[in-house]
Amino acid sequence: MGECRVTVCLNDICTDFDLNVVASVVLTPATATIAPGDNLRYRVVRARAGRLTVQDVAETFYSMKVPQTGVAFLEDTVSLVRGTEVGTTAVILMSGPTEVATATLTVAEPHSIRVQLRPSNLVIQGENFIVHAIVLDKDGHALTAGSEILIRLSVEGEANVNLIRSTENGTLTDAVAQNAGPFKITARLYSVAGKILQNKVSIYVIISNISNYSR
Repeated sequence: MGECRVTVCLNDICTDFDLNVVASVVLTPATATIAPGDNLRYRVVRARAGRLTVQDVAETFYSMKVPQTGVAFLEDTVSLVRGTEVGTTAVILMSGPTEVATATLTVAEPHSIRVQLRPSNLVIQGENFIVHAIVLDKDGHALTAGSEILIRLSVEGEANVNLIRSTENGTLTDAVAQNAGPFKITARLYSVAGKILQNKVSIYVIISNISNYSR
């Protein structure tokens, strides 16, 4: 992997261009941060004839290993990695005794939550919008929220916002505002790996005004 410069000549006429060389097999995500107790499923990305194919590790002849077992470990012996202690470890894709690809996994304590509204913080009365809750570490890096994370939302205000449905971990929630007016959304990291947090992660609050525009 890396870069190289290629020169093509026709008699005395030459041209140069830079060529990026990438691995034909990589682990995804290549870089990720999770909370202690949470887990993350890795997949294999293959490049063939200019096309990318994403596969579960179990569907390939590869295996995985996590060298720093004090930071994280391979929970299902296939591709599910669980964080244990704060730190950083490599996650290695193996073909027999040969290392094929490497990813970097950081385990960090949750510190705060950022909330975004989609699309583009524009909320229209009667139209669905999405509340995206993102868990951050103390340095502001986004954590990849797995199945062991549970985020809970609460809403108040004149807009009368209904929370319709959400993903299992609560990071994405469909909502709709019944009325025009301001509202406030509060997101809390409720639990990790089934353990209810006594000291709640910092809360990020959105205060927004609803437009009564209708098409």
